[in-house]
Amino acid sequence: MFVRRFRILLSVFVLLLFPGMVCHGEESTALAQAYTWEQNVDMYIAGEIKPDSLGCKCSNQGLEIVDSGLLADRGVTVRTTILLDISASVPKDMRDNVKIYLDRLIQDIPENEQYKLVTFDEELTVLQDFTNDRYDLSNAAEGIDFDGQESRIYDAIYNTMPSAEPVEGNPCYYRTIVITDGIDDTASGITKEELYLKLQADTYPVEVVAVSSAEQSEAEKELSALTRISGGRYVNLHADGDLETVLSGLAVDSIYWVRAKLPAELLDGSLRPFVLTDGTVSLQFDVRVSAVDLPAGEGSGSSAGGAETGGENAEGSSGASEAPESSRENGTSGEASESTESTDNGLSESNDSGDNTGSKTENGESGSAGAGSVPEGTETGGIIGTVKGIVEKYPFVLAAVAAAVILLIGIIVFIAVGGKKKKGKTAGKADETKTGVSTGGNYGDTEILGGNVPKGTDGSACIRIRDASHPEQVWSLSLSDTIAVGRVTDCQICVADESVSRKQCLIYLVDNIPTIENKSNSNITRLNGEQLNVPRPLKAGDKIKCGRVTLIVDSFYRGTGGEKGPLNKDTRFVNV
Repeated sequence: MFVRRFRILLSVFVLLLFPGMVCHGEESTALAQAYTWEQNVDMYIAGEIKPDSLGCKCSNQGLEIVDSGLLADRGVTVRTTILLDISASVPKDMRDNVKIYLDRLIQDIPENEQYKLVTFDEELTVLQDFTNDRYDLSNAAEGIDFDGQESRIYDAIYNTMPSAEPVEGNPCYYRTIVITDGIDDTASGITKEELYLKLQADTYPVEVVAVSSAEQSEAEKELSALTRISGGRYVNLHADGDLETVLSGLAVDSIYWVRAKLPAELLDGSLRPFVLTDGTVSLQFDVRVSAVDLPAGEGSGSSAGGAETGGENAEGSSGASEAPESSRENGTSGEASESTESTDNGLSESNDSGDNTGSKTENGESGSAGAGSVPEGTETGGIIGTVKGIVEKYPFVLAAVAAAVILLIGIIVFIAVGGKKKKGKTAGKADETKTGVSTGGNYGDTEILGGNVPKGTDGSACIRIRDASHPEQVWSLSLSDTIAVGRVTDCQICVADESVSRKQCLIYLVDNIPTIENKSNSNITRLNGEQLNVPRPLKAGDKIKCGRVTLIVDSFYRGTGGEKGPLNKDTRFVNV
């Protein structure tokens, strides 16, 4: 109950903060796509932006704007994956219209755009890989029949999303156009939640052409959700509609492209905050930077460039400061390791470096300051000026922050009081004492800890696992033998769901470390959202996704050694 109340309060807190964190830009301007490669970040903006006053920062360091412009003007390559639903559910009276629309897409393909043509029902069929050749595309589109049984649209989008990268060093914008009559809920495959997470993480736009016999009074719910999550657009193709309107509705001529150069010390493979602004519109987003180990001296000069193009108070005319050599480990560039890095939106990003002795950028080397900045040598002036400007321009931010602080204080008091009550209730219950799992920076150090083992037990290591969708379903099992998870009844953890394989995965000890291994070739086993390709260590709180079923590792503890199978009747559920 305590955890449930805390989650509710935390959700309210996040919703209250949300407007102050993301609503700094105009509604008509949004980030369409962003990805990093080598020492560069390519950003694609949907909407209007002022190219002459662009400025970009990453982790509060000014970046050099290398190039920018409209896609249509600069000849930037656009790669569009066209997904065509060929299931029998597509209205019969619209199938010829769909073919006409596809033919017009091919005939009107812009010079700088390439199409990849894919059909889907219960399976994916690639008819033509990326090309600009109208003849090849037209030949591939001939003979399309709408005879599929079901359309696994989430699978189709997820498994055809390309790896975003430049083409021969030139910028490339990626998107998917889905032509379908709606979402078919299938019993297996990728779930919409999994697809939504990937779309958001990759900032990948999905455009929807919703096919219907009559004009839609409102957008189809599930298809519309795809465009909202991904930042794509939605058009309705119906019998009485204007084909030209549908074609122009998904054109990419209004996309603006920006390329910036990253300082060498930021290229560590981590997720970093970015701010792109033209003085009026400010876009804030997170992008995972490349992990590149550049030779000493490369990447300098980026901050100076950022100051010239954006009018921001970028530090270091020769680039951000270099970290000591001792902090450059595992092939990644070291970071100047302040304990936190202040960002423009008032948030802080924790520094992953374990060495807090890194050198700082000398303020005396600061580039030319923008309007309203404080004199050189003042470390906090730039941040204070930025915060002041945001508050003056967006007064609702101050109110949101004040309310958030009050709510946060209430949550802290609630946690303190609830924690004391829970501690008092659990005092003396040695039989429910749980042992933790060491989760330091290296999983190799993980081990079952001794804890307070009840008298009279042999101290065998045990694991408690529960079904996230059915909290009353709890398994308490000994790790002295291998634990099988699957659909068949001889598995110690038997999950009666068709999306789970007969034998999905195994849990066992390796050098006293609880380990999980995938055993299914047909269904995906995921650990904390990542596909389980090799055996990996387990720790308390881990989420194991088998098909559509999610299992949660509640705890590890010392048992009697006799817990060989499910102990649902005798196991008391512990809310953790």
